[in-house]
Amino acid sequence: MSASTVPTHRSRIWLILMVALAAVAGLVGRGYSAQAASDVGYKDYAFQSSSSTPGMNPTSDQPQSKLWFNDGSWWGILFTAAGGANGSYHIYRLDPAAQTWSDTGTLVDERNSAHADALWDGQHLYVATAATCTTTCTSKNIRLLSFSYNPTTKKYIRDQGFPVPIGGTSASAVTLAEDSTGALWVSYTQNNPNPPGGRSVYVAHSTTAPNTWVAPYLVPVASGADDLASNDVAAIVAYNSRIGIMWTNRTDNAVYFASHADGSDDSAASWSGGVAAPGAAGTHYVDGQLNVKADPTGRVFAAFKTRLNVGVGVDRSSPLILLLAMNQDGSWTPYTVSTVADDQTRPVVLIDDEHGQVYVFATTQVGGGTINSGTAQTAIYYKQSSLDSISFAAGKGTPFIQSSSDTKVDYATSTHQALNSTTGMLLLAADRNTGYYLHNEITPGGSDTQAPRVSLTAPTAGSAVRGTVTISADARDNAGIDHVQFMVDDQAVGAPVTAPPYSVSWDTTGQDGTRTITAQAVDTSGNVQTSAPVTVTVDNTAPKITIDSGPSGDVNTTTASFTFSSSESGSTFECSLDGAAYSACTSPQDYTGLSEGGHSFSVSARDEAGNTSTATRSWTVDTKPPVGGLRINGGASYTRSSSVTLSLSASDSGSGVYRMRL
Repeated sequence: MSASTVPTHRSRIWLILMVALAAVAGLVGRGYSAQAASDVGYKDYAFQSSSSTPGMNPTSDQPQSKLWFNDGSWWGILFTAAGGANGSYHIYRLDPAAQTWSDTGTLVDERNSAHADALWDGQHLYVATAATCTTTCTSKNIRLLSFSYNPTTKKYIRDQGFPVPIGGTSASAVTLAEDSTGALWVSYTQNNPNPPGGRSVYVAHSTTAPNTWVAPYLVPVASGADDLASNDVAAIVAYNSRIGIMWTNRTDNAVYFASHADGSDDSAASWSGGVAAPGAAGTHYVDGQLNVKADPTGRVFAAFKTRLNVGVGVDRSSPLILLLAMNQDGSWTPYTVSTVADDQTRPVVLIDDEHGQVYVFATTQVGGGTINSGTAQTAIYYKQSSLDSISFAAGKGTPFIQSSSDTKVDYATSTHQALNSTTGMLLLAADRNTGYYLHNEITPGGSDTQAPRVSLTAPTAGSAVRGTVTISADARDNAGIDHVQFMVDDQAVGAPVTAPPYSVSWDTTGQDGTRTITAQAVDTSGNVQTSAPVTVTVDNTAPKITIDSGPSGDVNTTTASFTFSSSESGSTFECSLDGAAYSACTSPQDYTGLSEGGHSFSVSARDEAGNTSTATRSWTVDTKPPVGGLRINGGASYTRSSSVTLSLSASDSGSGVYRMRL
C-alpha cells in the first residue's frame, strides 16, 4: 500500500459521546451516521489479509502504548498487510476531520508478529519492538528505533544508527521510558535460563547516546523479580527524576514495584523495591495484565486485573480491575474500578492532567458469558474519577468502542502522554476475528472553565529556613499560565511571575516564626487556582552553644574530655582541636595523647535553619616537674649563722609558676 489514505473499508459508526465528560473536561466527540443504534466509535481499515497472521492482535501487548499526539494530530504504529510478503508495521497519521488513518510509508518493523511501544518526547519518536515469531523472521530481539519529525512533510524519518538491537529474545511486552537525564530505558519479562523454566524481569538502558546500550540485566531487588509465571508482564515509567518498573507475579500472588534514581549506577544498591499490591493467601489476586502511567507532577498510577473471578464460590462483588495510586511516601493505595460482576479485562489507564482526571478503559463483556467465547460481544468501556479524590462509580462504565459488526473488540491501546483539551483522548482497538481496527476519540471543544493546576515545589513543608529563600511552584494549564503570585501569610512576595520557572526570592529578615506560603496561578482564560499551603519555620537566630565541662588553665594530664550543649534542640555539632578543620562530633568529645603546652578546643552548633555559633576553650598541658637548686647565704650548703638567706633557681617548660616550701 502506498503512503496514502487507507481505502475506505469502513462504515463509520455513530459516536455516542458523553455529556458528563464534556462537562468535566470541556471535551466533545465527533459523530457520524449510524450503523446501529448501539455502535460507538469509528471502524477503520482491515489489517488482515491472506499473507498476514490469522487472528493476529496488532494492538497488543497490553502494557504498551502505540499512539502519540504531535503537531495537532494523533499518530500510531499500525499494521499494513501490503508491507512486504507478510505485512509490516508503519507509522500512520489520523486525519482529525475525516477520522481516517493514512499510511505515511515509514517502516517501523517488518516482523508481522512484532509488538511495539512508542514514546514521543517532543523532539524524537522512540520505538521499542520485540517479536514472538518462530520461523517467519530472522530475529526475535528487541529493537530500539529513533525517528525525527519533519513538520513540512508531516513525516517521521528514521535517524542514522538505528535500529539498535538490545537483546531480550522473545521478550514479552517490552515498554520504553526516558529519564530526566535523557537516558532511554526498557523493561520486559523473559524466560530466565538460571533457574531454567522461570520467567524474570529484565531492564536495560542507553548510555552516552540513544544507540549505545548496556546489556540487559535482571532487576536487582531482594525478591519478586524472578520465578514469574509465563504470562506475567512488566511496565516501565519515568517519574519524579526516577525510573520505576512494575510487574505482576502470579507465583507470589502480588504486584511489585522497583525504583532507580536517575543518574545512579546499575548496582543493586541503586535499586529499591517491594510489594505494591499483596494478595491475600489462597486467593487468585494477580493476573498478568498491567498498564502504568505517570502524571507530570510525578505521581504514578497503575491499572491491573485480578483473578478473583476464578475458582469455586466466586464473590461477584470482589474487585476485578484495580487502580493503584502512589502516595507521597512511596506506598500504594488500591481503588476498585470494577468488580467480578462487571466481567472486564485488559485495563488501560490515561491521565488528563489539565482537568485532574484519571480514566480507566477495559475490554468489557456485553452479552454475558466468558470473554471471547461463543457469540458473546465484547467492547471497550471506560470510567473516570478525579485525581484528587479517586472513586469509581459501580457498574461497567460507559461504552467507548462498540460495534455490532465487530463483536470481539479487544486489546485497547493509547499513549504514554498526559492528556489535555488540546490533545483530546484517543483509543485504538482491534477485532482479530473480523481483522479490523476500530478507534474512538474525545476531541477538544467548549470554553475553558477549568482552573489551572498549581503546587508548591520549594521550600518543603515543615522545613526551617533563614536568610533569602527561593519559593517555587509548578503551574500548568492547557490554555497557558498568565501569571503566578506567591504569598506569605496572605501578603504578596515579589511581582507576579509570568513565565517559567515560577519562582521568587523571599527575604526572611525579621520574620522569625511560623509562616504559611501559597502560590496562586491564573490562566489566560482568567481561571484562578491557589495551591495547597506549605508551612515553614523562619529562624534567623543562631543557637547559643555552651561548653559545660572540660579542662581549663594548667592541667597535668594528656587527655581531655569536653561536654557541650545548644540552646536549640535538633542542633548538630562540629569540633576542632588546635585550629584543625572542623568535623562532625557529639558530646562528650574526648582527646588523648596531647602534647605538652597550650591547646584550644572549639565547637560550633548548627540549628535546623543553618544558623551557627561557636564556643572556644583554651588550656595548657604540663606534666613535667621544674628543675633547679637551693642555695644558702650566697651558695653554702649549710651555715651556723642565726640568719639564713635562701635562694632558689628553677626552670620549667610549663607554667613557670613555682612554690618554695620550708
